[in-house]
Amino acid sequence: MIIRPGYMPFNPLILGILVSAMSNASVQLITKHVALNISGAVLIFYMNLALVPVALILAIPDWIWPQWDQFGWILAVGAFGTLGHIFLARGMKLADASLLGPVDFMRLPIAAAFGWILFGEYSDMETWIGARSSLSRCWLSPGARRCGKLPRRFNFVT
Repeated sequence: MIIRPGYMPFNPLILGILVSAMSNASVQLITKHVALNISGAVLIFYMNLALVPVALILAIPDWIWPQWDQFGWILAVGAFGTLGHIFLARGMKLADASLLGPVDFMRLPIAAAFGWILFGEYSDMETWIGARSSLSRCWLSPGARRCGKLPRRFNFVT
């Protein structure tokens, strides 16, 4: 639903979407493996330690200092992003990656809904079809069927 072959002309930047998807899958598998041995907070610390220098190299050429009224939003995005990664790492300890992967992709419809509610941005039908596909994968994935093997307090799908 993102690439839309035949609907949109080919753009080489679309390959970036595919690389991003493969990178995301790799990060989830690595997180699953590493989260078994260290806490989520330590994992996120090392991830940020590795990513900040790369992000700085990419950001410095076009760097613009934020205004003072934007710092609260920047801190909120940083705090919620960090919490999201910590919770994902904790989830990886408890559940299979095939269950958490589709749940992680629920960011697309959530972001589209917030864009519509807060900014009046309308998404096209393909976006909502993709959102429905992500939601369906959450319930139909093999990981969702194995949720019965989790401890009682973590059994979300029954």
